[in-house]
Amino acid sequence: MARSHVCSGCGNELATLRAPPDPIYKLHLVICPRCERPSVRTRASVELGFRRVKRAARSWLALLAQAIMLALFLTAIMAPYLRIEDLILRDWRLGWGEAIRAITSGTLTDETRDADAMAMLGVPVGIFVAGAVGLGAWLRFGLGHWKLPVSHGVWIIVVLSFLTVPPLVELARSQFITGHVRIDGLAADERVGRLAAACASALVAIAGTPLGRMLDQTWKRQRARLLAKRRRKIRELRRPPA
Repeated sequence: MARSHVCSGCGNELATLRAPPDPIYKLHLVICPRCERPSVRTRASVELGFRRVKRAARSWLALLAQAIMLALFLTAIMAPYLRIEDLILRDWRLGWGEAIRAITSGTLTDETRDADAMAMLGVPVGIFVAGAVGLGAWLRFGLGHWKLPVSHGVWIIVVLSFLTVPPLVELARSQFITGHVRIDGLAADERVGRLAAACASALVAIAGTPLGRMLDQTWKRQRARLLAKRRRKIRELRRPPA
């Protein structure tokens, strides 16, 4: 049902008449068929307020979605890394250099000799890589208005900030292992490993950029079709009757 629009001159109801924009002032004018007095059709304050609330809600929902995606990828990338850190630095008691040489050469020490050693590392490494690829898609699709060096640099800063908060580190580590011993402070190997993990995740994320670009282009095409459909409908409504 159309909103009531009464002529200010004679009180005639004008709601059923079209209000095409004036060619000069671009105002939506209605000419009363009874007294021929022009009236400007404006939007109600309630409708304008509703539109403002709707725009604000859309912005807050977008911000909430970005925060959820950030928490998701932080967990998907840092939880497996912390599992690897626990295996090498605490369970196997090796430094990063020793562990890399032992794994690449296939000769693990007596303390780390285990038939399931590579399987224990393979699962968190696979999750780390998959999470980093998904991160690249999100950085390109969700934060495409940022340049690539900026978005990846901000990600490294966020990861390093995350890894310096012990409660968050313990929460992420608990996703893979329970009953671990909490260690206050960071040893040199931990600092180097976490910096390397943050940089590695940003580098691997580049592999997900094409996926994010494809999602971004698909979204823009769908949005362009929707806007074109809306514009056609508005032109039909504003078209004066024959």
